[in-house]
Amino acid sequence: MKIIKTHKYIINKILSYKGDIVVCGLSETTKAYINQYKLEKEIKYIFDNNTDKNATFYQSIKIINYKKLSNLNDTLIIIWGNHNNEYYQQIKDTNNKILMEYQNHLSKTQNLTQLLDSDFIFEVETPNFQIKQTYNNSHNFSRQLINQLILLNKKIITKAVNSTNQNYSKIRKPIKNSILFSYHSYGQEQSNIIRYKDGYIANTITFDLEGYSGWSSLCEENIDILIKNIDYKKANTYFEKLSKHYITNNQSKYSQPTNDNFDFPKEFIFFPLQTLDDSVMQHSYFKPFELIKKIIKILNQQNISLVIKEHPRCQNKKLKEYLAKQEDKGNIILFNGSIHDAIKKAKTIYTINSGVGFEALFHLKPVITFGKSDYMSITKNISNLDIIKQNPYYFLNKNNKIKIIKFIYYYLTKKYLYLSKQNTIDKFIYKIIKNYLKD
Repeated sequence: MKIIKTHKYIINKILSYKGDIVVCGLSETTKAYINQYKLEKEIKYIFDNNTDKNATFYQSIKIINYKKLSNLNDTLIIIWGNHNNEYYQQIKDTNNKILMEYQNHLSKTQNLTQLLDSDFIFEVETPNFQIKQTYNNSHNFSRQLINQLILLNKKIITKAVNSTNQNYSKIRKPIKNSILFSYHSYGQEQSNIIRYKDGYIANTITFDLEGYSGWSSLCEENIDILIKNIDYKKANTYFEKLSKHYITNNQSKYSQPTNDNFDFPKEFIFFPLQTLDDSVMQHSYFKPFELIKKIIKILNQQNISLVIKEHPRCQNKKLKEYLAKQEDKGNIILFNGSIHDAIKKAKTIYTINSGVGFEALFHLKPVITFGKSDYMSITKNISNLDIIKQNPYYFLNKNNKIKIIKFIYYYLTKKYLYLSKQNTIDKFIYKIIKNYLKD
């Protein structure tokens, strides 16, 4: 067990500890602490690398060398003063408990970094592309991450990654004795691979050990257990503040135009589309183009209005031509305004696994998903279109809404970073290193 604690905690621990205690280093700090807090009877040994054979005691405390120390078991070892990391590297593999004192001039993360090996490496994948959107979070995050890691006095290796499905699925193999911050990837869970990408909402990053969307570890989790102990009042306050901010300010991952004069049907279903070559389409239960055609047919047969918004980055000519023909026939209504306007007025939102589906939850609107995603547990997830034929709508009851609010609180506080918040990157790194050291 290795724990970094404050000076006050360590002194109190020494005074209350029942077993044997060893202090590392016969330094001026050690001498001062022993005299100031009267620790002579509490400390059994002082371990010191520079002790000659004739210097065997300080006051009544026996001084020992590494050979003697390495033979000790179930002893509490205290590391304080200067040279913390050097002592830790020397004794970390002994069968003892270790308490290390904070160095006051260092941050919490810098102190924790002392538990990493001296040759430890941070690897950072950075996005090697530019896209035209209001928020370019991954670029901002990777830059801030590197700037923060520089403070930890460890080697940093960076690698630019192109935005392609092939690169997303490429197996990541971290260098030995390293933590890899991997951009927009998915794969097997490892404590030394942290996978990050743009979040669903503006100015955020989402991270996970397995990946994003249908690859996220949340897909395999029991959501009811995860949110069981979340205080609803606290979660609701958080939810209301956040949803009001994004909806009132018309914010989304992509810039949202306003179209106040758009004439929405009295009742309709809103279907915001995704790019057909998006990597997350691998988790669609249907071929995306075929799904769009079938949804249009089903809703027309039931005389239900369908409002569709194309994805702002869609370049699929065949899809564009098809949608234009369907609009000419009166089978659909194409919309190019703000998603928030359409979500607010729609009865139900359809999506495969898009970010707009997640954003619709801020409106507490019913969402039907036709694919696997990290938020599918709080939607009506459908893999059989006969269900849509029987009832194209989905309605939320009180328990549904409570579950949505608790889930969003959990998700955005455990899996998200807000890049506008101070110290958010430092806290994130601290959490990652702490989890890594547990293994």
